[in-house]
Amino acid sequence: SVTAADALVSGGGNITIDSSGNIEMTNVNAGGGSINLTATGTINGGTFTGGSGTVNASTAGLSSPTTANVSSLRVNLTSQDATGVSGKFDKGANLITAPSTDQINGPGTILITGFPAYFPEDVDDPMAELAALSSISGEQAILEMILALSRETEFFMAPPLMLSIAADEVDATLGKGAEEVREPCRDDDEECKERMKK
Repeated sequence: SVTAADALVSGGGNITIDSSGNIEMTNVNAGGGSINLTATGTINGGTFTGGSGTVNASTAGLSSPTTANVSSLRVNLTSQDATGVSGKFDKGANLITAPSTDQINGPGTILITGFPAYFPEDVDDPMAELAALSSISGEQAILEMILALSRETEFFMAPPLMLSIAADEVDATLGKGAEEVREPCRDDDEECKERMKK
C-alpha cells in the first residue's frame, strides 16, 4: 500500500502513483499537470489536484470519498461493493464539466457529487426508465377515460336498427316494371296450376 500525505509538484509536473495494494491519500497536487493513480486494491480519501486525472483501481472512495479536483477525469474500476457501487468521488473546483460516460467505467455505479450517476453498460439508467414510464402513464390515462365512458349506461344503449319487410311487400315490388317470375307448381297442387293458367 502507498500513503500519499502531501505530494506537491510545482510548475505543472506530472504525478504517477502505483501501488500493488491500496492508496491512501491526503493531498496530491500536480498543479496543471496530470495525475495517474493506479492500485490493485482501493483508493480512499484525500484530494488530487491537476489538469487531468486518471484513476485505475479495484474501487475508489467507498470508505471515504476521494475529491477529484481536475478539469478532466478518467476512471476505470474493476470491482463493486455489496450495494453495487464501484466508486464515490467528490468534485473539486476544477471539475466543472461532467466527464462523458465512456470515461467513467466500472462494474457498479460510480457516483460523482453534483453529476448524474454513472451506471455500468449492462444496467439501464432508472431515471431514463422513469421518463419512459411517464409517457406510458399518459396513454394509460386516456385508456382509463375510455373505460370510464364505457361503464356509463348510455354507452351500450343506442337503439337497435330494426328492419321489417313483409312477404306481400316483396311480392308487390317484384311485379313492378318487369314480368313477374312465377314459381313452378308442385304436381299435386291443383290450385297453383289454375293460377298459372291465368
